[in-house]
Amino acid sequence: MVMDRITVRTWNYLSQYFGKSMIGLIIDESGFKKHGRHSVCVGRQWLGSLGKQDNGQVFVGASLCAGKLFSLVQMKLFMPQSWEKDFARRKKCRVPKDLKHETKTVMARKMIEKVQGLLGTKPFWVGFDSLYGCCYELLFWLEETGQRFMGEIKESTHFYTEKPEIYQPITKKGKKAKYYKTNQKSIRLTKYLKNLA
Repeated sequence: MVMDRITVRTWNYLSQYFGKSMIGLIIDESGFKKHGRHSVCVGRQWLGSLGKQDNGQVFVGASLCAGKLFSLVQMKLFMPQSWEKDFARRKKCRVPKDLKHETKTVMARKMIEKVQGLLGTKPFWVGFDSLYGCCYELLFWLEETGQRFMGEIKESTHFYTEKPEIYQPITKKGKKAKYYKTNQKSIRLTKYLKNLA
């Protein structure tokens, strides 16, 4: 596949001039405005190029970078949920039957895995914006695999400065409560930033 060859060639080129410890992988998306409803996977969705929702197509991409150099190495068109069971449009646009709707964060994880598999190693770091930075499943997976990463998170994010203990309290009637609790209070990002020296 062309994108796979580009991935390996870009990695080899950047490794030659910067060293593998300088190369990162950036995950992001881009959208293009489209008129009508018959272009593949077109729909009303967030378009980064416009900074708002509109009718268009969106792709999720992965770029290798080092220094001031970067190259898009993997990309895949995002399929809105409305397309998954719209068999008439799928047939007309020749969308393969086995292609299913996936969230952008699932697409991102698969891209990271693919790049790692093609290179036989992990990029020095993976970077992404808050769309991916707020997906705990993606963050936990990156942490578990030992992949260094850096991502934006929303100001409204709550987190713990130390690992809390999670427990299920007992109600007054002696039954286990429906919701779990922690032995610490979480802190909002905006409050945490104010207290930084």
